[in-house]
Amino acid sequence: MRICTLQVLLPLEKSDHACFDFSYLKRSEDDQPNYVKRNYWKADYHNINFALNSVNWREKFKTESELLGAWAIFWDTVNELCDQYIPTEESHEEKKT
Repeated sequence: MRICTLQVLLPLEKSDHACFDFSYLKRSEDDQPNYVKRNYWKADYHNINFALNSVNWREKFKTESELLGAWAIFWDTVNELCDQYIPTEESHEEKKT
């Protein structure tokens, strides 16, 4: 899935919560490649937390002025740590017909 557009809208009525309008692309089930999924039961959460706390976020975000750019930096950092500290396993799910 990939987010294509994201727009922050005004709150509804007297709410202090913002509304979001977004569109995304998702592959159809037929286009889904065989994939490997993460085994979160065997994740090393201690090292993930340690690594996240060790990141100098101000320095990492210093060059990014846009929210989506900062989100991409954050997401890439978290995914790198997940790849490093969460083992993977092959998916055994069968396609539904």
